[in-house]
This record gives sequence, structure tokens and C-alpha cells, in this order.
Amino acid sequence: MFLEQNYTLSPQSLSLMYVMSSLVAIFLQGLLPRGFLKAHIRVILLALTGLTGIMVFLQTTIDQVWSFIFVRVIYSVGFFVSLIGMDLLFFQLGIGKRSPLSYSLVISTQNIALLFAPISSLVMVELSGFKGPFLLSGLLLIGSAIGLFLLFYIPIKSSIYIKKKGVGQREDM
Repeated sequence: MFLEQNYTLSPQSLSLMYVMSSLVAIFLQGLLPRGFLKAHIRVILLALTGLTGIMVFLQTTIDQVWSFIFVRVIYSVGFFVSLIGMDLLFFQLGIGKRSPLSYSLVISTQNIALLFAPISSLVMVELSGFKGPFLLSGLLLIGSAIGLFLLFYIPIKSSIYIKKKGVGQREDM
């Protein structure tokens, strides 16, 4: 509906724009440098999460359809690689090996998000018009990037760790 309101496109073009992210993901399957991704997962995940947030915001400001397509493709690449990065990080950290049920929790959380997405989009459209879902998504992605930065680069010591003198950080966790 956002595209219909802002651009003069045929129904076929609108459909193609809707599935563009999935098409980009299918195209990228064979092109990703997996070794580089594994070696630099934290930096890539952090950068791409922030980039996708910015790309979502940009989609609301663009007047030209070709610029929109370009930004949408960049968003799609960033989002797809971020999803792969989250899975890689999950298994790199050994969470899947130590607790196989944790991966089920991740999938369940993703499914809950997919169920709530249409509801939140409807609320945002009612509050802010058709740009509302883009603005909410952009804010959530930027917030996620900040959370990833804090998680990856700011050491947090629990109060239990501080109280237990002589106990190593690994033992506390």
C-alpha cells in the first residue's frame, strides 16, 4: 500500500517489489564469502543491523522509484546477511551445542515476531500513515544495533562476580 500510494506502478511491478527481499536472498545464497563472514561475524552483524535500520528510514524519504529499488536491494542484502550472521554467531558461541533447545527458542521467538508484525504495522499505519511501519522497523533495528554494540564491546560484570573475589569471569557465567 505504501508503494501504491507513493509510486505509479503496475500490479505486477508492485508484486515484484513485495518479493524483492526474498529474491535477493535467493540470489545471494551462492555469492556470500562464508569464511570472511565467520571470521568477522560480530562487526558485520553490528554494521549490517545499523545499515538496515538506516535503509528502512531512507525508504520513506525517496521520491524516485529507481532509488527506492536500489535502497530496497541494499536493505535486503543487509537484512539477509544479518539473519545468517545471527545463526552463525549462535552456533559459534556454542549455544546450540550446549543447549539444543535454545535454537527452538530462537525459532519460536522469530515466529512470534512474524505473528505480531501485521498487528504492529496496522497500529503504526493508523498512528503515522503508511510510513509508520518503516519508521518503527528502523527504530527497532537501530535499537538492536545499539544493543549488539553493548553486548559485544562493553564488558558487563555482574554484582555476583564483584562479590566473589578471586572467581574468574568464566566461572561466574
